Amino acid sequence: MKKAYASLYSEDSFEGISVPFELKSLLEEIMNDTEDLITDVFDNYEDYKDNEVEMSHYTKDGSNGTVDINSVGEFKKWFFDYFDYRIVSGRVPIKIIETIKNSKEIEPSKVLTDDEARIILEDVIDTLIEVGNGTTDEQLHQAADKLLNFRDNWLDKVL
Repeated sequence: MKKAYASLYSEDSFEGISVPFELKSLLEEIMNDTEDLITDVFDNYEDYKDNEVEMSHYTKDGSNGTVDINSVGEFKKWFFDYFDYRIVSGRVPIKIIETIKNSKEIEPSKVLTDDEARIILEDVIDTLIEVGNGTTDEQLHQAADKLLNFRDNWLDKVL
């Protein structure tokens, strides 16, 4: 599953979240419409990790790491638990609260992660190497199906 990442506002330590990529626009809306909740949103893990390293140097307690969230339901629970005191004190706009409350569950992403794409390529390459050693037609068809999956759910969507 492709992920989006956000760094959270904190003076004491770096904290972040990872969410299904389909929630990236919601993270950006929260970042743009609120103060002191989300400071940056990333669609690239390397950029996010670089930000974590840099920002943890500025904080008092380093890094508390990343909370991994896998569904809209988990995101809602996390958001209302994590920002409870800011919501109660009126620091989160009603529009954002309503948007999150009304968020619907998302279909699991068909976009492959970079690791999943790499595994497919390695498996197909291994199959093709073994062609001279008795690979069956069925194995070649399976390899072709994997390459189509790679093309349709990673190459065309990520690049």
